Amino acid sequence: MSSKQIRFPCVAVIAVALLSSLASIPAYSQHGFTGEILTLIYATDVRESVAFYEALGFEHQYYYDYENDAYKLDWDLPNPPEYAEVSVGKIRIGITTPDDNEGVFGGGVRHYFMVEDVQRHYREATAQGLVPEPNEVEIRPWLQFFTIADPDNHQIVIAQKNEEYYEEIAEQIRKMRLEQ
Repeated sequence: MSSKQIRFPCVAVIAVALLSSLASIPAYSQHGFTGEILTLIYATDVRESVAFYEALGFEHQYYYDYENDAYKLDWDLPNPPEYAEVSVGKIRIGITTPDDNEGVFGGGVRHYFMVEDVQRHYREATAQGLVPEPNEVEIRPWLQFFTIADPDNHQIVIAQKNEEYYEEIAEQIRKMRLEQ
């Protein structure tokens, strides 16, 4: 088995949680979930992707050197890194190069990251030179958000929920369940 086939534990876990805080949905702990999210994103250039996520406010945690089975804070080897991890709060993103038979980038998936102040994140992202598409915060009754494509066209959505809207929906769902 090649060193490329030996993957860091749990990097196959991919999760996106948008509606997890509805009051009508049982808490994660009742189902064994911890609330921590690890998303694996394929990248053509791991270092470039790390820089992108740092510009969004994520903190670079480490690179993983498969050849020497070692964690590294800085990449000083001649070959490019194959895996890195960035995080913020309980959100972790594993950034990896695909195996030869995995050429999927972007994949039509949108990764939603909930924030407390979407306008502040928008200002910070644009100040870092990141360009949301469209170039504004979009407002829906349930959510305010902006979308940015990372270097490999993964759709990153920075969003702020309208808590009042979700509370109303949770109440409607509770009533429907009681009527059953």
